[in-house]
Amino acid sequence: MVNLPEAEQTLLRERIRVLFAHAPQILLGGLAAAVILAMILRDRADAAQLQTWLVSAVIINSVRYGLVLEFRRRASTAFDPRLWGWIFALGSGVFGSLWGLGFYLFFKPDPFELILLTLVLSGMVAGSLASLSAFLPAYVLYVVCSVVPYIWRLTQEMTTLYLEIAGFTVLFSVTNLLYGRNAQNILIAAVQLRMEKEALADKLNQQIHATNAARDKAEQANLEKSQLLAATSHDLRQPVHAQALYLEVLRQDLFGRPEAELVERIIEASNALNDMLDSLLEISRIEAGGMLPNVTNFSLEPLLVRLDREFMPQAHGKDLRFRLFPSTAWCRSDPLFVERILRNLITNALRYTQQGGIVVGCRRRGEQLWLQVWDTGIGIPEDQQQNIFREFRQLANPERDRRKGLGLGLAIVDRLCGLLAHPIRIASQPDKGSMFEFAVPAVDPDRVALQENIMAFADLPPGLGVLVLDDDPMVLDAAGRILERLGCRAWCAGTLEDAIALVLGLAKPDVLLVDYRLSGNVTGIDAAHGIYQALGCTVPTAIITGDIALEQLDEIGNSGFPVLHKPLDGARFRALLSSLSRVTEGDFDEP
Repeated sequence: MVNLPEAEQTLLRERIRVLFAHAPQILLGGLAAAVILAMILRDRADAAQLQTWLVSAVIINSVRYGLVLEFRRRASTAFDPRLWGWIFALGSGVFGSLWGLGFYLFFKPDPFELILLTLVLSGMVAGSLASLSAFLPAYVLYVVCSVVPYIWRLTQEMTTLYLEIAGFTVLFSVTNLLYGRNAQNILIAAVQLRMEKEALADKLNQQIHATNAARDKAEQANLEKSQLLAATSHDLRQPVHAQALYLEVLRQDLFGRPEAELVERIIEASNALNDMLDSLLEISRIEAGGMLPNVTNFSLEPLLVRLDREFMPQAHGKDLRFRLFPSTAWCRSDPLFVERILRNLITNALRYTQQGGIVVGCRRRGEQLWLQVWDTGIGIPEDQQQNIFREFRQLANPERDRRKGLGLGLAIVDRLCGLLAHPIRIASQPDKGSMFEFAVPAVDPDRVALQENIMAFADLPPGLGVLVLDDDPMVLDAAGRILERLGCRAWCAGTLEDAIALVLGLAKPDVLLVDYRLSGNVTGIDAAHGIYQALGCTVPTAIITGDIALEQLDEIGNSGFPVLHKPLDGARFRALLSSLSRVTEGDFDEP
């Protein structure tokens, strides 16, 4: 037997699977038709013949069903589709032959039986088309084996009526065979289309997987690089710092000598290296998660005053006008990060502005404050405005002159704005100047003051029982003192064992305040659950931490506990207790 090409083999295998998937309905329908026909003919045909015929139909379809079960057992492996297709086709031919024999045996020249047998035959031919057309030989054998004996019996009567019925039956059967071929072709096209879609989907999934793997690998490599630089920043700075000290000593020793000019050049190179190292380490700390924002409400006025005093002399030294508009607005962000962003933007404007001036201001738009830096410098072409935020990208410094900077200032700006989720925009025209702006959320200073007053004077239930767990003796002493002054009952423990001993020997505390990092590698989350187990119930709990590592912060955030960061001032401490005291046991679920 000649092997089929792989594509045809796969296509045929899918068609045979469809054929056997329909097999139970085919077999059940054939048996049902045989039983119905036997019931109708029970008083008209020979009883022994009819019984033998019906039993034969049951036996044949039982055997065929056994083959269906065997196919299902093997279908998960690489079965031979032609072999199983022809096995099914032969079974269809045998069962069709049984029907043909029945039509021949039970035929009587009676109009009622003639109509009955013709209708049954037509229904079988038409009804099996959809189920058997997946493998056309199965349908052809079934139709031929069931129809030919009936036609042969009709032609033996040699009357016009019977010959016309025979002709009609032939025409009907041939028409259905043609329909069967078309149905097979449609099924083949559908299977081919599905296989092509699956192949394309597999290819696309492979490409997506490869792309994701490459992206993950690149991101992991970048993160490892950033983590390495952030972790080794101290070791990297030490030799550069020592080098600067040695060069200063050498400059003093060689003052006034010819070698002094060479030393000055070396010092310039050393300063450029130090600036580059500082900027690289700052970017690496941001990417590695080593710089976390401390978001708070603050006034812009002191920050703008500092920047005005810092940059006014530098601008006048370049004969540039410098105007910084003061603002008493309040915003919510990290004040140190906001100041660093503005400082880098102003430094960038000073570096690339040779005449004219620089303006710094703040504009309110809705619920946001937009901090802006305008300059009359060289400007930036529109197709390059996104590239300037990449590391070491300087449009006006193709010669890589270190005296013009390193091209890292705007990269730091972009990363800090991303870290704070502050949108940043640029508008620029070559030879006319640029405007950089970034947005920070605006807050109402009156509302901030009101909230602080509410926090400072939050009511506490008298005699509130508070258990504090912290492994720092000074923290425990301070917490105990402030709790007593707030009218609370305070119990302090340095270890989880001490805390459990306390709760077992006294009434249930109303509130738990647990430090995240405890001795013995115990976390505050573990300690809280241990205390719950000792109490047999849960109580309102807060985790207090001084950690800034992302892994620890993620673990605390996923625990479901409220978390506050050290240090806590008196107002925040009192507000935390007030909030926890309002949570009843029924409202608090163990994480």
